[in-house]
Amino acid sequence: MARSVYKGMLRFICGPDAPVTPLPPTHFGIKFHDDGVLLSWRAAVDPMEPTAVADSFLVYDGENLLCSVADTFAVVKQERDGLPHSYRIVAVGKGGRSFPTQALSACLWRRGKTALLVDGFDRLAPPSVVTSPFFAGVVNEHDAGAAFKLHIVKLKRRVGAAGKAGAAPPELRPEPARAAVFVVQEVGVVMDAQE
Repeated sequence: MARSVYKGMLRFICGPDAPVTPLPPTHFGIKFHDDGVLLSWRAAVDPMEPTAVADSFLVYDGENLLCSVADTFAVVKQERDGLPHSYRIVAVGKGGRSFPTQALSACLWRRGKTALLVDGFDRLAPPSVVTSPFFAGVVNEHDAGAAFKLHIVKLKRRVGAAGKAGAAPPELRPEPARAAVFVVQEVGVVMDAQE
C-alpha cells in the first residue's frame, strides 16, 4: 500500500511520465567461492510499473559500498580474518535506489573453516494478547511478537484486569518459544536450537 501511495504522489508532483524506484532484489544468495564469496540475486519485476527497472546493482559490505555491477551476481574477495562480513544489494534505476535486501553474512577463518549466517526471520507478529475473566493484557512470556528490523515501541509491564501489575496465571504461561540459529557449512546444514 505504501508503494501505491508513493507512486500516486510521484505522479501528482512530477507528472505521469516520472520513473518509479525499482523494487529491492529478490532471491539473494551467498556461496563460498575460492578466497571469497559469490553473491547472486534476481532483479525484481514490478508488473504494475514498467519504469521501475533496475539498470545496475550496488553491493555493500555493512555500510561500505564495494562495487556497482550490471549483472545479477558479484564475486567478492574476502580476507580470512575470522570476521563476519554482511552483504546487501541495492537496485538502481532511472527512478532512484531501491530499499536494500536483507543482509547475508559470511565468515572465513585462516584454517579453512567457513560459516554462513542465515537469516531465519520468517514472520511479523504483535505480542500475544489474552482476554479472560481473570486477566486481560499482553503476555510477553507466551509470545513477545516479532518486529521487522527494530522495535519502535517498548511495552511496559502489563496490568491485570483489576488494574494491578502482575504475571499471567500459570495456565496462560506456556514454555517460551525457542529461537533457532542456523549455521550453514560447506558440507551441509546444521540446525542448533538455543533458548
